[in-house]
Order: sequence, then structure tokens, then C-alpha cells
Amino acid sequence: NFTIKASDSAKEVKGTFGVPTAIKGGKILITKNDSYLQSKPGAKIVDQYEVEFLSREKLLDKVNKNLDIVSVDKDVPVIRINYKSNVPEKASLLVNTLAETYIQDYIENKYRAANTTVDFLKNEIGQANNKLSGAENRIENYRNKENIINIPQETETDLRKISQLKIQKSNLKMNLDAIKNLNDYISEGKDNYLDLAPNFEAFNDLLSTEMVKNMKLLQAEKKELLLTYTPEHEKVKVIDSKIKDLTDYQTESIKNTQRNLQIKYNDIDRDIQIAEQAFIGLPEKEKLLNIMN
Repeated sequence: NFTIKASDSAKEVKGTFGVPTAIKGGKILITKNDSYLQSKPGAKIVDQYEVEFLSREKLLDKVNKNLDIVSVDKDVPVIRINYKSNVPEKASLLVNTLAETYIQDYIENKYRAANTTVDFLKNEIGQANNKLSGAENRIENYRNKENIINIPQETETDLRKISQLKIQKSNLKMNLDAIKNLNDYISEGKDNYLDLAPNFEAFNDLLSTEMVKNMKLLQAEKKELLLTYTPEHEKVKVIDSKIKDLTDYQTESIKNTQRNLQIKYNDIDRDIQIAEQAFIGLPEKEKLLNIMN
């Protein structure tokens, strides 16, 4: 136990170590430094002690008188802290606490400055993106309004498309000429159709090829029958009927193929003309587009 006596009063207040004791103006807690007492078994602790209560202003003034803070280098955020005190533990605690506070405050300021910079950059980037989007929209609207192609990417794409269409047109033209010649050839030899059958090999889809083979077989079979029967015999007439059916089908197939090829040829020719329309007035439109960009 201990006894407390204020300097301006004769009244004594008894207290116990480790238990808060009520005094004038508040409470006081006094504890024993057990680790120190264990290290100093012979230390004398029973004595009279003077405790001074200071206001915040006086306490700060007293600390400032014994505190010395010096910057190590103006270009480096490092400081040296010195504090004078009769109690080494107090000096160490104050210096360490002050250093930790300084470091924490420095880090927070750095983060705050970094966040401010990031926010500024985000804002600038956002404004730049808005301006860019607006410019892109204006260019796109102008392209749509004036039917301007994208130079050079769309130009290259359209040129490649036209080139491919012209290749297809050229192939169709060769096939169309071949089928026209075959159709004319058949028309000229209509009365002697069987003699023209070998020329159908130029018409080389699988169905036509098979039909030509069947016609050749029927023609050979008819020749065999004519060695025995007259042309008016029923067996010969059956063969003639089969040959006629195949002949009519083959002739109509060739005509249909010619019509289909002609339609495809006309469609591709029209597509080429439409694609080439995009290049009309291209130099002037390219100039206007470059100005907008």
C-alpha cells in the first residue's frame, strides 16, 4: 500500500499498487515495475516520491525543451531524434513512438499524394477517352453519311473482294462458253444424237457422266439387236425409248446448266459493278477524311 498527499492539502489518501485511486480532479494508477525489482533485488523502493501534474501546454513545452529533431539530408526523408530525460526508459519510449508516428504519417502522405495523382490521371484519361469517342463517332457518322470507305483497310478489303469476284467471273465465263458450245453442237447434230454422245464427256458432272455411259451401253445393245431383229422389233423399240428418255433428259440438263451459269455470271457481274462504285470519288473523300482525323 501507499499514501498520497497533495501539496496544497493536509489530507492523505491511501491506495493500493495496481488499483486506481481517486484523488482531487480524477484518478491515479500506481504500479510496481516488477521486472526492474527482480533485476535489482536490493533496490530501495520505500521512500517519498514527488509527482507533478502538468497541463497539456506545459507538458508539450517541457517535452520541446528536451527534444531535438534534425533532418539528416534535405533530399532524403530521414531525421535524427534526440530526447533528454533523467529516465532512460521514458526517453526511449518517447523517441520510438515519435519515430513510428513520423513514419506512419510519411507513408499516409505518400499514399495520399499517389491517390491524388492517380485520380487526376484517371480524370484526364476519362476526358481524353470521351474526346476520342466523340471524334470517332463524328468520323463514323460522316462516313455513313457520305458513304466513305475506311482507308486503307476497307479499300484493301474491297479490292480483294473485287479481285475474287473477277476470278469467279472468269471461271464462270469459261464454263459458260463451254456449255454454250456443247449446246450448239447438240442442236446442230440433233438428228444424229448418238454419234455426239462421246462429246458429252466435257460435261463432267457425275450424273451426266453416268448417263453417257448408259447411253453408250444402250447404243451397243441396240447394235447387237439389229444384227438379229429389224428396227421395228419390240426389243429394238424398247432400247430406242430408253435412249430417247436419256437423250431428252441430258439435253434439258445441259440447257438448265447453261441458264444457271448465265444467272450466276450476271449476279457476279452486278456484284463487281456495285463493289466498284465504292471507289468513285475516292481521292476527294480520302482528303476530307484525313482532315477530320
